[in-house]
Amino acid sequence: MYWDTMATFIKNKWMSFTAILCSFLHGTSEYEMCNRNNQGLTSVPTDIPHTVTHLHLKNNEITSIGSLDFFNLDELRELALTDNPISSFENDALWQNTKLVHLFLNNTALTTPPPLWDAKDVLRVLRINNAELNSIPDDYLINMPELRTLYLYSNKLTQVRLGQMDKLWYIHLYHNQLTAMPELTTTLPSLTHLYLHRNVIANVDDNYFSKTPKLEILYLEYNNVLVSPINLCPLSKLKQLRLRNNKLSEFPNVTCSSETLEYIDLFSNDINRPVVYYEDFTFGRNSERVKMTFPNVHFLRLGMNNIDEFSPDFFEGFPNLKTLECQHCKLEVFPNISNLNK
Repeated sequence: MYWDTMATFIKNKWMSFTAILCSFLHGTSEYEMCNRNNQGLTSVPTDIPHTVTHLHLKNNEITSIGSLDFFNLDELRELALTDNPISSFENDALWQNTKLVHLFLNNTALTTPPPLWDAKDVLRVLRINNAELNSIPDDYLINMPELRTLYLYSNKLTQVRLGQMDKLWYIHLYHNQLTAMPELTTTLPSLTHLYLHRNVIANVDDNYFSKTPKLEILYLEYNNVLVSPINLCPLSKLKQLRLRNNKLSEFPNVTCSSETLEYIDLFSNDINRPVVYYEDFTFGRNSERVKMTFPNVHFLRLGMNNIDEFSPDFFEGFPNLKTLECQHCKLEVFPNISNLNK
């Protein structure tokens, strides 16, 4: 009896805390949760209060979503259908849910995303990862002005088109079957994290990253990227560059990120000789080439490449390097790293 009472008390306190937190996050005091998780449901219940703002139906046995399942839920802001074997979603199922901010459809059996209708104007988080998506309509991810985070990883997508998402921070498209970089119809001015690893991307357009000026984290590892050198010059804020397990033959152009880069992973490519970067300065009629440095790079992974030697002054460009990996290269003489900080 004591433990039952304590469990109820803790549950009530947790729900109160969650309500306060959600009210803070959404800027409203109107918060009503309906939690029907883990109940073995095979369809959406019909007794959901029409005033509900957060509806969780996670880990049930729901297989389809009908046109009237969320009818009259005008205040719905968060819908979580995670971990259901949903394979069909009626086109007009969300047409009335114009205030929907968070939509979670991960771990379902959906092969195409459901129409969002007017929710496109307010949606902030869209999760349809670990599903069966094999295609997305061309205009589906166009003009979503409030979207912050997009999770579409672990699907079967071969191409994706994005644009008019001025507040988008994170794109998770890894572990799909993308053959090309996501098509960007406009600049994504707020994008900081781009995760594209474990696809089959072979080419990166020379001007691609001019549309992602604030990118800080780039994961392109485990692809088939051949183009060399990749032009990362538009990225002046890049911190992490992960390009391991591709087919690069040259060091990528990272000159614009010299002050911000911290982590470079080029493991298992076809690089023969890492380059030393120079910057040209002009003073009136005189010009001077100055060797560039990367003062914040602390991790450099170059193992499993075809590197047979480093130029004598290569490591002068990385004065604060802490970790260097060159295993399984073709070096006959270990490079001079005496200039590196201990």
